[in-house]
Amino acid sequence: MLADALDIVDSGTNRTKFNAQFNPYSLPGGTDGWLAILGTFGLWIALLIIIRETLNGLTRRLQHG
Repeated sequence: MLADALDIVDSGTNRTKFNAQFNPYSLPGGTDGWLAILGTFGLWIALLIIIRETLNGLTRRLQHG
């Protein structure tokens, strides 16, 4: 079977692993949910800092040859 060759069928349930149905997800309440939100926010801040510093370094390099 082609699905077995591509490994898209879960052998335990014999159902496809990937589908187009809506699978709702909600953050857990309490401390775990807040830590997830803060962690995601921290990752975005880190990404912005990395991009800003990379662009600043490139512009300094171009200005000073």
